[in-house]
Amino acid sequence: MPNRKRKTWTQVKAARLRKPATPKMLKAVTLPVTVLQRLQQAQREALDYAALEYLYNRVPAMRLVIETHPPPHFVTCDVFTVLVQAIVWQQLSARAAAKLWPRLVQVQCRRTNPHLYVNPPALASIADPALLRAAGLPQSRCVAIVEAARAFHSVPELYTNWDDSIDDTEVVGRLTRLRGIGEWTAQMVLMFAMRRMNVLPTGDLGVRRGFSVVFGLKADSKGKLSIHERRSALPSPAAVETFARSEACGGGRFLTVVSYYMWRAAGADVLVPDGTLPRRRQDC
Repeated sequence: MPNRKRKTWTQVKAARLRKPATPKMLKAVTLPVTVLQRLQQAQREALDYAALEYLYNRVPAMRLVIETHPPPHFVTCDVFTVLVQAIVWQQLSARAAAKLWPRLVQVQCRRTNPHLYVNPPALASIADPALLRAAGLPQSRCVAIVEAARAFHSVPELYTNWDDSIDDTEVVGRLTRLRGIGEWTAQMVLMFAMRRMNVLPTGDLGVRRGFSVVFGLKADSKGKLSIHERRSALPSPAAVETFARSEACGGGRFLTVVSYYMWRAAGADVLVPDGTLPRRRQDC
């Protein structure tokens, strides 16, 4: 028999990426979950699968990152809990934030809480935000957390009644009225608490770095970039926004899932809210 030259891994991978996605192929990149999780999150999984299938077939540049990393699982969580998590996670690594979160819950409840949720009435009752410094948070974040808790507790009709009729712009507007809450924090709530599928945090350095890695976007001369950003050759937020809504990136659909994979491609930490939050919470 003639000697057949064995294909290299790169050749096999390239040939695979040229093929359209099949159910078997997509199943291979889906993490196994328990039956209970599938029953509780069937609607979410259906939406995530549709996004994964759409991006895999329509955006060839994302196929490798989709195959390499686990798929996103966006769930509908408690808005206030994810908001506080986003405040804690500002400019922190996942490892550091994971250590601060249980401390914050323990300071709030004065006992160990197995569900690791935060409660607006409990935090709103704290007279001095500096008491949260015991959890290891800076003063500015302590103030932001307590004032957000007071707003959620005193004006529940404005900050606790969220439904699909309220668009993303309105959600961001309501949250950014609170002290210490910026656009990035509000966008994390949209993505990880409300499961809105077209959120693109262009100001996030991890997302911009991901677009540079996956799509080859570079810093443009019109954008006002810092010295560090110029050194990293990151695209400007405007360039990322324009490209993300082009056909080369799927025509602006499922931008939340696109953002997730940009974080993964850049090696950045991804905010993962506690998916085990009970439906009915008791006050601490």
